[in-house]
Amino acid sequence: MAIHEVRLPDPPPRFFASDNASGVHRRYLEAISRANTDHALAYGDDAFTSSALEVFRDLSGTNIEALICFGGTGANVTALSILLDRAESVICTSQAHIAVDETGAPERILGVKLQTVETIDGKLQPEHIHTAAQFVESFTDGLWLETAAHANAMARTLFDSLSDVSSLGLKAPAVNSLYPTLHDPAKSILQDWCFFWDWDLQEHTVRWMTSWDTKPLMTSGSFPQGFN
Repeated sequence: MAIHEVRLPDPPPRFFASDNASGVHRRYLEAISRANTDHALAYGDDAFTSSALEVFRDLSGTNIEALICFGGTGANVTALSILLDRAESVICTSQAHIAVDETGAPERILGVKLQTVETIDGKLQPEHIHTAAQFVESFTDGLWLETAAHANAMARTLFDSLSDVSSLGLKAPAVNSLYPTLHDPAKSILQDWCFFWDWDLQEHTVRWMTSWDTKPLMTSGSFPQGFN
């Protein structure tokens, strides 16, 4: 029988959504009530914070410093801040809580990048991380210079092929990119034919990038009529 054919009973009083949806355990409320008397200094200088730190030290078996946070997002951001400097990054799975459920807090507050990796079971394994190898190969036998020089040369070839199309407003490239001026419908037709990104919508400029595997096939006579 399909689920839509079943008459469900009245909904239960407890959700399956999250343990954060539940009420507070009676003993926690009683502990808060006992603490809510007289005066105590804030920012960790009270007796309860000292007692809590001793509990954490007993549990860990060493003289740790515990940073007590309200909520999981604050705790995760605080933990990452201890490990990272600005502009460093975190490698995590695409299902990681810090990447999916914390509304960009690590990146916004810490200024770090979350680099997500697709995994089957949500667990990050060493084989999922491939950083130390492409850089070693890049600097072997001047491969990085070879590939970069070819990409730059192809940009120059593309410029030479189209420099007579005045409406494109092309300037000689310094590296492997061109920024022609294109208006619709020409722009959209060309993007559908061979995709490229818009660059400046107000100026109607787009970006053409060449790569190590770009081939010199285009000639000045191959630019479609009606686009100049």
